[in-house]
Amino acid sequence: MKTLSRTIAAILISSLTLGIAGCSGKAEVSQKHACEAFDKFGAEETDLEDLVDRISSRKIQCEGGYYYTTDDEDEAKYIVENIIFRFDEIPDLDYQACTYFAATSEDDESLALIYVVTFEDDDDAKELFKNTDSDFSFDDNYASGKDSGIEYSVHHDEDSMYGVYLQGNTTLYIRVVADETEGLKPYEGIIKDMGLFSPLSV
Repeated sequence: MKTLSRTIAAILISSLTLGIAGCSGKAEVSQKHACEAFDKFGAEETDLEDLVDRISSRKIQCEGGYYYTTDDEDEAKYIVENIIFRFDEIPDLDYQACTYFAATSEDDESLALIYVVTFEDDDDAKELFKNTDSDFSFDDNYASGKDSGIEYSVHHDEDSMYGVYLQGNTTLYIRVVADETEGLKPYEGIIKDMGLFSPLSV
């Protein structure tokens, strides 16, 4: 009887351990993983023409969110340089793919922007990571480190949160503003679905 009890206990412990390992294994920075999280959030996948139209006409409201993933390197370069960082100075890098996500909510007056950028090589990704990190690394409620093999640099205050993540040749950047912390939490869910360290954890 004791042997049977020990066997059952061992099976339960083993299955629990495997379950934990499975959860920790979902952390990933990639276009595919991000799009799965956007779909779960309820965002609509759009096309390049609609994306450019929304941005050029300054249509801020996008309840439920939308996203677009580029088809080739030329599109990625265009979106990164002319849409995402159009007002910023960034290094001249080789872009491979990009996903642009935007969402708003009238209820909590929130705006969320998430960019996933994949480069030709890891060094370019690291350079953009460092360049973006410098925007908020001097703020309070800031943290940086490595979690599940993914480098992160995050910051938050009562009405905003920022984060930049790096894995291999891909970076993810999130910027959210809302009227209060509760308005940030729905977008934190996207980050958590990707297995990433939350800015609100600082």
